[in-house]
Amino acid sequence: MTKKILATACDAGPANNMQGPLNLLKGKEDLEVIVISEGPSTNIFKSNSMEPRTIEDYGFDELTSEAAIEILIQEKPDLLFTGISAVSDIERFFIYAAREVSNGRIKTVSILDGYDFSSVKLKDTKVSPEYRFKPDYVFVANSDVLETLAVEDFDRTQLIITGLPSYDHLINLKKLCNPEDIAVIRRELNVSQDAYLVTFLSQALLKVAKIAKAIEDHGYTELTALEATENSLAELDINNLYLFVRSHPHEDLEVTKTALKGKLQRINFSNTYDTRRAMVASDLVIGMFSTLMPEAAYLDKDVFSVKPDYTFDDTTTFLHNPMGYAVPTNDRLITNSIGLSIPAYKKETVTPHLHTLMTNNYTREQLKQRRSKLVLDGMSTQRAADAIYQILESQ
Repeated sequence: MTKKILATACDAGPANNMQGPLNLLKGKEDLEVIVISEGPSTNIFKSNSMEPRTIEDYGFDELTSEAAIEILIQEKPDLLFTGISAVSDIERFFIYAAREVSNGRIKTVSILDGYDFSSVKLKDTKVSPEYRFKPDYVFVANSDVLETLAVEDFDRTQLIITGLPSYDHLINLKKLCNPEDIAVIRRELNVSQDAYLVTFLSQALLKVAKIAKAIEDHGYTELTALEATENSLAELDINNLYLFVRSHPHEDLEVTKTALKGKLQRINFSNTYDTRRAMVASDLVIGMFSTLMPEAAYLDKDVFSVKPDYTFDDTTTFLHNPMGYAVPTNDRLITNSIGLSIPAYKKETVTPHLHTLMTNNYTREQLKQRRSKLVLDGMSTQRAADAIYQILESQ
């Protein structure tokens, strides 16, 4: 008997982790896969041989929990597979709807993008209790993330370590980390082979803040982070420096450019060039908390997290990471906590911390040794697909 999977997502990160397992599952003769998407996830699914539907395809003008209930009644899936988005409620509505219409028949499975749960936890405090993130199963990156969720009222039997399917491609990408391929990439970027290449991974924080109605106050934006980066790089006066700014697809590029004040000679912006190829050819990767920053560490790149004017209050708690830096426990970038990147949380610390990362050989060697312990087996996609299939077979 054919069973049906209904998958839904909004954000790009979850979609990148979902599309691989879904492609494996839709190749099985006893499974039917339907994808309902909105936002950035739509293009990701389309580019990976999916044909995502929208709620408009079902006759609804607005995404609500009632619409999700009606869609599930119509489709009658056996399993719901979701990501979890920072702003959209699409996954929360469908998980809620599955509970309402099936009395446990529709199993709900979500994959947690990256290593951070704090943003999901924060949004849980902002939504009605029935929409809080509580699927039947959660796929997580590793044992550390499992332990984080285990203290957040998730039963350990709900948590399955699959790894991140979106990281499987890094095995092939690492093969480009050789002088010949790096030279090709630098020519594509119009960067000389002897230049010190810094890639800045921007994010659409200004736009998200407006949409989310201040669900999360970072204390900084892509503009203040880029401005602090330019100021520090200019102050450090690095020989033959080239700054490549990779903007987010939903970022207003012209607005972002206003952050720069002409202190650096060689700067290039792009919202289309393959970010991961740029990271391969980079000497240093700078960003805020982009999900690409842990990938840069896997590619054996020095990583710097710039978060000027980070929001602290009386309730902020800290941990000391293995590199000796005090890191707020609510920092969303896991590499800061586990000592794979160097952070700066105040304007006045950006330059000295960046100087340490770029010039202190002991610090650089420590980071390199820590990165050498990162292991990829390329099997996360298969593990996620197998886990979903096993959950379906157990019904």
